[in-house]
Amino acid sequence: MTGLHRYVAAIALLFLPVAANADEDDLSKRLIDSRFNIDIGVFYPQRELRIRVDGSVGAPINEPIDVQQELKLKDSDNIFSAEISWSFTERWRLSGQYFSLTNRHSAALSEDVEWQDVIYQAGSGISAGTNFDVTRVMVSRDFETASHHNYGVGFGVHMLRIEAFIEGQAFLQDGSTAFRRESVRTDGPMPDIGAWYKRTLSPRWALATRIDWMKASISPYDGSIVNASLGVDFALNKHIAASLDYNYFRVHAGIEDSGWRGEVRVVYRGPYLSLKAYW
Repeated sequence: MTGLHRYVAAIALLFLPVAANADEDDLSKRLIDSRFNIDIGVFYPQRELRIRVDGSVGAPINEPIDVQQELKLKDSDNIFSAEISWSFTERWRLSGQYFSLTNRHSAALSEDVEWQDVIYQAGSGISAGTNFDVTRVMVSRDFETASHHNYGVGFGVHMLRIEAFIEGQAFLQDGSTAFRRESVRTDGPMPDIGAWYKRTLSPRWALATRIDWMKASISPYDGSIVNASLGVDFALNKHIAASLDYNYFRVHAGIEDSGWRGEVRVVYRGPYLSLKAYW
């Protein structure tokens, strides 16, 4: 049984005792209007990752590399995620989120891959890997908090750290071959604006949706970001809930800094299963 399946089974067991003994208390109201929230769960996405790593200044622009297809990395993996939020006044809220994914694999290339000024030829054995970290911080304001719904908007920033490497026998510009390891890394902020809506559906169920979006040029990135989710929460008791969401995360940006000239496109989409504590 995989880690995700164990997690699903654990949440299913939590549902059993409360579903049969649900009282008439409107526990879902606490889900949409609580002062502190902690959300810990597993994101199980399908993933797209395309990277372009250009060579020296003035050299032709390289073709983007489809990491899943060319470098044979897995197209899905479990991602641990944690989120916390705090209403520090009646209307204002501070929230933070973190998730990370690391992947490494060895394979034979199906076609030539050009990375900076180095070419790894088709048929050669290579090792490659990526590391992607996201930290999201947002300050937001509730515009209305009623007994059955809550909505608001905010401004925040996604701090992104993106690393990738490739190593193996490479074809160099002087016509020789040699073992080479090439890596790139960049980190920096992508600002965004966000909005959310929460609504009670029954005494224990609530609907929640959220979207963050921005298109901007702030060093080292020049591009856009989207982070959206839609899901339902089930109140297990006055302070614990189980949640199932569909999450979509996309970054598409040009990169220009001392360690990396090129482009990155990252897309994660899929179910997110979590437990929430609130009070």
